[in-house]
Amino acid sequence: MDARLNAFLERAESVLARLEPLLPAPRPTIDWSTTLAARWQRDGRTGYLMPLEVSLDIRLSDLIGVDKQRDQLGRNTHQFIHGLPANHALLWGSRGTGKSSLVRALLAEHAGAGLRLIEIERDHLADLPRVVEQLQKLPQRFILFCDDLSFEAGEGDYRVLKSVLDGSLEQAPD
Repeated sequence: MDARLNAFLERAESVLARLEPLLPAPRPTIDWSTTLAARWQRDGRTGYLMPLEVSLDIRLSDLIGVDKQRDQLGRNTHQFIHGLPANHALLWGSRGTGKSSLVRALLAEHAGAGLRLIEIERDHLADLPRVVEQLQKLPQRFILFCDDLSFEAGEGDYRVLKSVLDGSLEQAPD
């Protein structure tokens, strides 16, 4: 009996050794008390948040020529962090006009108050409900940042974005 059991265990171990490389890698756990930003990563049909190392080297006061936009977005972000009514924001302009720098400066300014940043690629907008679901019960306040948001005629990705912004059966997230 011991010989058969040993043979079975050896075969099972061999099968597991061949299957192990096919299994998905363990997903990182994010400690949002110390992590300031993450990027949504696709993993086949599912996805996860990958922590990012971000530099907080840019301040709002460093941004020149966008005073009105900086001040308006700064006030809106301040209200958002403090649980007051705030608006969604769409920054648009030519490449190199400071849109991403403005978002990074907002993070640098308000990270201590619990502001965090999630970067999501335009091609992953269909995953927005999953992203929001993961963040929903956390005490931090999250900016979902999509750099290079554009839509072609006939594409439906904007509907997912609209649904997350406006809410559906569930209440729209703060």
